[in-house]
Amino acid sequence: GTNSNGLNRYNGEFFEVFRKEDGLSHNSVKSALEDRSGNIWIGTDTGLTKIMVDPISKKVSFTNFTTDHGLVSDLISYIHQGKDGKLYFGGTGGLTIYDGHRFETFMLDEPYQARDIWSIVNTKDDQLWIGTYKGGIFTFDGEKFTRENERIGLHSDVCLSMVEDDRGNLWIGTFEGVFMYDGKSLVKFDENEGLTSNLIYTMTVDNANKNLWIG
Repeated sequence: GTNSNGLNRYNGEFFEVFRKEDGLSHNSVKSALEDRSGNIWIGTDTGLTKIMVDPISKKVSFTNFTTDHGLVSDLISYIHQGKDGKLYFGGTGGLTIYDGHRFETFMLDEPYQARDIWSIVNTKDDQLWIGTYKGGIFTFDGEKFTRENERIGLHSDVCLSMVEDDRGNLWIGTFEGVFMYDGKSLVKFDENEGLTSNLIYTMTVDNANKNLWIG
């Protein structure tokens, strides 16, 4: 996905480009996910696109969704598939959950409804953690959000990335470095510990060696 020039697909030989004129909601792509059924979901500045690829003809079809269909906002900044198989779409001011049949939207509390959700992670203890830009971090119990910054001692209100490691520690990427939360206490890692920058945009844990990769 690109900032303003559509979506690229590499088929093993060359890149194909899909833009708004091909069926994409918008040329500014913010998020992407392949669900467990093989559908590709693309979050953009002005809506959500579901992409299906015919297994025989390889023809690509596009279906677009907006707030008119029940999305929390036309901006979809993060897409997550939960352990329950449901799809979670993070946008401005809240979260939309899709169960395969309908969209259901849940709003953050009033002070945070102008904030965008940029990260969602399911932890091993079945907590759903949500990170926002300038709104802090929250847990979601299926009905309501609880802001967790004060409880765990996190002062940063920017969280663009979260990941759980093999030991169950939650790693929180902020603009002040990375914080590790083990369920009891918070430990900070920043440029003083060797990070090349305190501005953290993305993280992942590799399956082979269980290493944490920080970008």
